[in-house]
Amino acid sequence: MLGGRPLQDVAAEFHTDSKSWTVRRLDFRAPGGTRVSLGGTGAQANPSGDFKAALNVESSDPDTLMAWLQGRSEITYRSQKPLRLRGDVSVASDRVAIEAMKAEIEGGGG
Repeated sequence: MLGGRPLQDVAAEFHTDSKSWTVRRLDFRAPGGTRVSLGGTGAQANPSGDFKAALNVESSDPDTLMAWLQGRSEITYRSQKPLRLRGDVSVASDRVAIEAMKAEIEGGGG
C-alpha cells in the first residue's frame, strides 16, 4: 500500500559494490491502470546520495493516477485519454526532477 492504494506486481533488481548501488529495474502497477518502470544502465546512486534513472510511465486512466498522487480519493473529471511519459529522474537531498521529459496523450507528442 502507498497513499492508501495498493501497488501491484512490484519487481526490482538491485546491484551493489563497495562504492555504489545500482537499480537495474524497478517496476510496479499503480492506480489508474498505470505501469511504472524505473532503471536502466545509468540508474545509480553516487556517494553523495544523489540518484539518477530512466523513468517510463504508461497510464490508461491518468486522472485516477493524478488523484492518487495528490492524495485524493474522488475524481471529478475523467478524460480517459492514455498517457505515456518518459524522462530521466534525478533525486538529490534538495530536489526531485524529471529531465528530458517527453509526454504523449492519446498518441500525440508533447
